[in-house]
Amino acid sequence: MADTYYPIQKGNFWKYNLKTGGSFTNEITECGADYYIATCSTGNQTSKVKLENGTHFSDSFEAGNFQPTFIDNSKVGDTWK
Repeated sequence: MADTYYPIQKGNFWKYNLKTGGSFTNEITECGADYYIATCSTGNQTSKVKLENGTHFSDSFEAGNFQPTFIDNSKVGDTWK
C-alpha cells in the first residue's frame, strides 16, 4: 500500500460524529498490496478501496464500480482533531 496520511492498517478505525447526535465508524478489516477493505458500522457495509495517486476509490455504492471517495491532500505538519 502506498504511503498516505491516513494510517491504513488492519484494525484501524475512524469514528464520525454526526451533527444529529449519532455516530458511525469505518474500520479497516483487510489490507492488500493495492487495496484495503473497510467496514462501515451503518448496516455493517463492507467496501473495497483502492488508493491511486492520493485518491481513494471505493466500490461502496456498487460492488466492482470504483468511484472517487476522497482525496488525500494532507500536508506535512497537518494534525488530527
